[in-house]
Amino acid sequence: MEFKRDNIEPQSIGKRCSAISNAARLEGQDCGYMVWGIDDATHAVVGTAFDPDNHKVGSQEFQLWLAQRLQPSIAFSFRAIAHPDGHVVLLEIPAANSAPVA
Repeated sequence: MEFKRDNIEPQSIGKRCSAISNAARLEGQDCGYMVWGIDDATHAVVGTAFDPDNHKVGSQEFQLWLAQRLQPSIAFSFRAIAHPDGHVVLLEIPAANSAPVA
């Protein structure tokens, strides 16, 4: 599990998805998670402005951009979570299956 405040740099997210997917497989887990809006040190909810449904890389939708670059393809999913202390976004990343994810 990775906690982020507002790191929305696409290349960084892609690299972390790959690492989390591969680590989940090595640890025998079904999936791993990235969570925006949580302080990494204290795990306090701080909220985020990140909105994966409206985030773009150039003119391309972020989720499509990410799906095209992760190989082999994985069925990741974003979820928005309303919390009294701020908006939280959860990314569920399935464990690598047939080959390491790059």
